[in-house]
Amino acid sequence: MEESYKERNNEWSDEEEAFLTNPVLYQTIADEFTNWSTSCTEIKSGKSFPNIPLIVIARDEELSAKPYIEYGIPEEEALLHEQEWRELQLGLAQLSEMGELVIAEGSDHEVHKDQPGIVVECLQRLKEGQVPRPK
Repeated sequence: MEESYKERNNEWSDEEEAFLTNPVLYQTIADEFTNWSTSCTEIKSGKSFPNIPLIVIARDEELSAKPYIEYGIPEEEALLHEQEWRELQLGLAQLSEMGELVIAEGSDHEVHKDQPGIVVECLQRLKEGQVPRPK
């Protein structure tokens, strides 16, 4: 596990390493978790989501599970995590009757870097009104 971690670290740019080793990142993550319940309550008590064109872009489940497995998370658990995440993304897409879930095959968390063409295509479709119509 440590060897894999070191190999991945050697691939980091100076900017990535600075970002990932900055204590502010971890304080921000801790703050997010601390306020998770409050944020959820605020979101649920707000106005309903408008019926607007919406495209949710999701990463590749199997590809995204690999790092978890490499770092020692059991494969079944890693895949379950990705399946749950996919269900949440589907729920986001279903907030609007004009919502759609697009899967970025071959992409991990950074879809904009791994599959920029998909992001551009989705933005173009939104611009041109080529989104699912109300049911």
